[in-house]
Amino acid sequence: MDALMIVDPAPRDSEQVRAADEALAPLVERVRRTGGVLVQVLDADDGPAPGPPEELSGYERSAIGLGPDDLIVASGLPDAFEGVPELAEGLEDIGVDRVVLTGHDGQAVLQTALGALASEFEVVVATDAVVPAEDVDAARLTAELEPFGGVCRPAGDLWLRL
Repeated sequence: MDALMIVDPAPRDSEQVRAADEALAPLVERVRRTGGVLVQVLDADDGPAPGPPEELSGYERSAIGLGPDDLIVASGLPDAFEGVPELAEGLEDIGVDRVVLTGHDGQAVLQTALGALASEFEVVVATDAVVPAEDVDAARLTAELEPFGGVCRPAGDLWLRL
């Protein structure tokens, strides 16, 4: 089963963010419609510690909104698997073997993808649903991840195993 992980989905306003969110929207809708696993990785330094979505009604940092079945984790590190040590085990416990990554911080997406690979997950990055950061763009994601078995494709070319 796949988990769709959205790294740092904090609301921001730029052309790049709007384009990434537009590419991401069909994936999020499909995961929510089918009861799939949607993980929002929030930055622990940006606000209160997340909890169950029903306790986060005023927590507006997610650009895609907080769904009642979303898994919400807070990581103080760019690699969510390092920042949330129980994340890999928790995903494995619910049957996740492939992680599809997107997000508003290309550097954090890259680091989380490398962490997912080190945790022995299959990794797919929806390149057009990642906002470039610093020197991390779709070409760098591909160059860094594909030698280790990661797959980098536009969101429209992906299918999710739910």
